Amino acid sequence: EDLATLTYRSSKPIHYRKEGLRMTISGVQHHFEVLTDEDLPCSEFRAEHLGKKLVVKYDPEDLDQVYLYDLVPARGGKREELVGIARPKPTFARALSDRSEGEAELMRKTLAFRDKERERYKKEMDRIDRQAGTDREWDYVMGAFPGSSKQKMNDAESWLQGGDSDDEEDTMQRVLRSL
Repeated sequence: EDLATLTYRSSKPIHYRKEGLRMTISGVQHHFEVLTDEDLPCSEFRAEHLGKKLVVKYDPEDLDQVYLYDLVPARGGKREELVGIARPKPTFARALSDRSEGEAELMRKTLAFRDKERERYKKEMDRIDRQAGTDREWDYVMGAFPGSSKQKMNDAESWLQGGDSDDEEDTMQRVLRSL
C-alpha cells in the first residue's frame, strides 16, 4: 500500500501498551497490535516500543492494518519514522461451539506467550531491585502497616515472626483498618 495515500492519522500520539493500542475511528472502538506471522504479539516490538506514544496513520476504508510512527528528533523539530504495522488484535469466542478452526490453538499459544512475557518482566524487575538494593515484596508488606517507618518496621517484623498473640491481634487489626 502506498503510505502517501494514508490521509487519516490519530489526532494525537497514542500509548502503545502491553495490550497493544486502542483507538476510536468514526465512533467505533478498535484494538490493534503488532503481531508476528503466527498472529502472536511481537515481543521485539513490545520490548522497544512499550509505553511509547506513537502516531497512527490509517486508511478508514481498510482497517486490516494501521501504520505506527515514532516521533524522532530532527532538525527544526521532530519527524515521523515508521516503526511498525499493527493489525486488529485477535479475539476469541468464549463458547467452545462458537470457536473457529485453529482458534483454540492460537488461544493456547497466546496464553503461553503472556506467561512467558510475565516471567520475563518479573525477572527484569528482580534484576532492577537487586541493582537498586530495593525489595518490592518488602515494600508491599510495609505499605500494609500504618504509622511511622519505625512502627511499621516493628509491626511487620512482629507479624512475620509470629509475635505474641496480643501483639499479633493488635497488629492484624491495624493492618485490616489500613486496607
